[in-house]
Amino acid sequence: MRVSLLALPVVLTLACGGPDGPGADAAEGGDALARDALSRDAGLAAPDSAVPDASGAADAAEAPDAWDASGADAGEPLSDGGAPDTGVIGPGDAGPAAPQISRFAAAPSALVGTGTTTLSFEVTGATSLSIDPAVGTVTGTSTTVTVSASTVFTLRAVGPGGATTATTAVVLRPGYYVSPGGLDTNPGTRGQPFKTLAHALRQASSGMSVVLLSGLFDRTNEGCPNCVNVRVTLPNGVELRGDRPRAATLEQITVEQISGTSTVADLALDGATLAATMANLGEIMFVQGVSFSNDAILSAAGQAAIVMRPGSLSGPYTTRARNFAFALGESTILIQGGEIDAGNLISPNFGTALFRIVQQARLGLQGVTIRNARGSAIMASGSGPTRPVQVSLQDSRFERVGSAGNCGAGGAIVLVGTTQLLLNNSAITDGGGAAICLRTTANATVALQNGAILSGNGGGITTEIAATAQLLLGVDHASINDNTGPGVDLYGSGRLVLDQGSVSRNGVGIQLHPGSLDRVFVRARGTNYLANGTFGLAVLAGSSHPSLGFDFGTAADQGGNRFVGNTTAGIRLEVQDIVAVDASGNGWNPGVQGADASGFYTAGTVITGPAANGGNVQLVNGSVVRF
Repeated sequence: MRVSLLALPVVLTLACGGPDGPGADAAEGGDALARDALSRDAGLAAPDSAVPDASGAADAAEAPDAWDASGADAGEPLSDGGAPDTGVIGPGDAGPAAPQISRFAAAPSALVGTGTTTLSFEVTGATSLSIDPAVGTVTGTSTTVTVSASTVFTLRAVGPGGATTATTAVVLRPGYYVSPGGLDTNPGTRGQPFKTLAHALRQASSGMSVVLLSGLFDRTNEGCPNCVNVRVTLPNGVELRGDRPRAATLEQITVEQISGTSTVADLALDGATLAATMANLGEIMFVQGVSFSNDAILSAAGQAAIVMRPGSLSGPYTTRARNFAFALGESTILIQGGEIDAGNLISPNFGTALFRIVQQARLGLQGVTIRNARGSAIMASGSGPTRPVQVSLQDSRFERVGSAGNCGAGGAIVLVGTTQLLLNNSAITDGGGAAICLRTTANATVALQNGAILSGNGGGITTEIAATAQLLLGVDHASINDNTGPGVDLYGSGRLVLDQGSVSRNGVGIQLHPGSLDRVFVRARGTNYLANGTFGLAVLAGSSHPSLGFDFGTAADQGGNRFVGNTTAGIRLEVQDIVAVDASGNGWNPGVQGADASGFYTAGTVITGPAANGGNVQLVNGSVVRF
């Protein structure tokens, strides 16, 4: 049985809407996102509906994988894998193959007014090539054409085996060109561009593009060389992009979007800022093909969303900044792919992190790698009891992130206040401090799912939870292994649900320090606690604890866990109250404390402390373990 504490956060669905690329209408898809992807009601499940009760039963069933009517996985071809029928009669002889077009693209694919674009192509097996309309026969691998209207070009490749075609589109949008060598008294055409970005954006309206030609756009170019930073406003529905990928550089300029949905594409940011401060849900700044360097940052506020499409975080991006991205209010930042190399330059200080997410904001990382950060990668600080900060990592990796010492300063991810964190098929490895650090007076939820890994860090999950709050931790087909400190170190209340996971080869597997008012419940099925430095599970308490519960398996629902090879013992209970632990159907050290040669106990066996202490269980008072 699998127990899931969290539904998949809504931030991961943002990729489904919006423009298809720099040439698409910047407003396209915004309404759908407002209704669907950005709906707060579609977000993380509330803890009360997701956390199992004492019986361990989950409240909601998992959704099945998608299948089509044939029974094949969705998206799989239904053919037998053979080649398509070519129409050739001769048995075993398909004749010459048709030409293969592996690439046909236009750069740029979007133009303002009449302009030129380069059509590039890669073709094999062709004796002749032609492009329609109005281009004709071509040779080589590219040709430059003049475009005066939006056009779909068709490449036709002809060879002994027949003909093959491919298409690519060039979109013409109304708008203006800007160049450091231009003049604001010019008409804003390619031949007579504007000079300043601010002037061009003031002239632009929804559906238009502002295109930056090659060069440096800085404070001096904007007419304010002594300004600390120049701020310009990106209007609703306007696309701001470079004429060529990252040939135009913004330096010490803040581009702010205050309403609607717009796109920023193909620019280089050098100490510049993209700021989205929209007030309405569903308003988005799309970012594509933008490079970042020298403390360039993203900033989101209000109910704005910033969506960085694949390839936007090019580089890898190396930063000295305290924050690469900052989100507050109910805003969302979603980054799809890329790398951040912090270069071991960021000092480990509480509140300093590459991503700072506060109040009720959300962060989603999909396919993102962060490495070499002495400080934290993410600090999330929630202030809303009903709308917590949400952080989601999907197919992402943190490598060598964090420092030893105070976990709030050196944890790879630091959670403060009301927070929810999901790691789905993601890994945090080889950090100096804790992989996840919680220092909170409010409820926090952490879910590790589908191959998530915390490994090789100073610790796995370290928590300091106030008496009025609790940690909800789910480990579902995930592992917390090979950390020098505890895999889980909990001070305070918590519900820990582990299913088909591993907590092995840590300094100690799970270490609990409940206080007199704390409530702790641990349930595990199919989880390994192997070769930890001291204990698989240790409960260390110095006062009375009426609310401790442990379910590692019952007669009706066998545990299937393994407590083997831990240096001191599988389980140690160091508590004043007498506690009963259900542990039926698990594997233990063979031949120890009554376990048979295979490491199993006869059903109904009970070990009662304190006299019966050994390598499988240690009970310092009259607590009992029921096998």
